[in-house]
Amino acid sequence: RRQSNLNLSNAPTCTYHLKAPLEVQEAAKQGDAPVNGGYMSFSLFARNVGDSPAQCESAAWHLLVFHPFISYHIKCSKANIQSRMRKQADQWLQVLGRAKAKS
Repeated sequence: RRQSNLNLSNAPTCTYHLKAPLEVQEAAKQGDAPVNGGYMSFSLFARNVGDSPAQCESAAWHLLVFHPFISYHIKCSKANIQSRMRKQADQWLQVLGRAKAKS
């Protein structure tokens, strides 16, 4: 469970862009495959990383696991939606089978 005293003002600012940020435009031009989405940018300040090396390491770790975290949740959401769609399709097939049997 989340802590009730969680302060979101300490979170880094995050922006989403369809085009590559200036910092990575050269690398994006050199890539072979086109981007199928966009770019996330995080702005870190001293308040985000804290005073101790452990807090700095924690902030870096959270940024490193951001992509796998999002990927995992997208895959789980897709699986959930597909499961619900299969269940609904099975229900419709049962109703259709009963309607054919009656006529």
